[in-house]
Amino acid sequence: GDYYVCFVLPADYIFTVGGQGTSEGVDSDADEVSGCADIFSLSSGETNLSVDAGIYQVGSIGDRIWFDGNGDGIQDAGDTNNIGGVKVSLVNANNYIVVATDTTDAAGIYSFDDVRAGRYFVRFDLNGVTTNVVITLADQGADAIDSDGSAGQVGGFVETAAFVLSSGQTNLTVDLGITYAGASRA
Repeated sequence: GDYYVCFVLPADYIFTVGGQGTSEGVDSDADEVSGCADIFSLSSGETNLSVDAGIYQVGSIGDRIWFDGNGDGIQDAGDTNNIGGVKVSLVNANNYIVVATDTTDAAGIYSFDDVRAGRYFVRFDLNGVTTNVVITLADQGADAIDSDGSAGQVGGFVETAAFVLSSGQTNLTVDLGITYAGASRA
């Protein structure tokens, strides 16, 4: 007879891309949207143990852009001027394709949700941000409070180093500090 199998996802999971391997026994057969595998035929007494589904949890990436008053690359108590209206792109670091975009809110916050596990970098579009600004020092302290942009770039597009997001991971530490050119770096 002819049969098909449909899989039901647990909460907070999605299906992987199907048919990605060269062996039917190790790739996912479930459609990414319906969760159903293609129809297959079985004769009387025949067994097919190769119909399966790969699943994983999506993650999220984000944080904020702030004005670093003393240019030290750390979000200090006095660094309260956040920068809204900046376009932020999430880029696949393996093929350089932009997979999502967001614009910072008035608090300088951006967020990418429902992100597949993978290797990414974040690109900040500082065109239109006040002139005479530079990126603060990168990686000067704990990841949750330091800047991650390439230090010293002037205006234009600024990118972080590539990083890996694992299945189900939330990384809300990818941020960017900017300061006026010539600000002290205490």
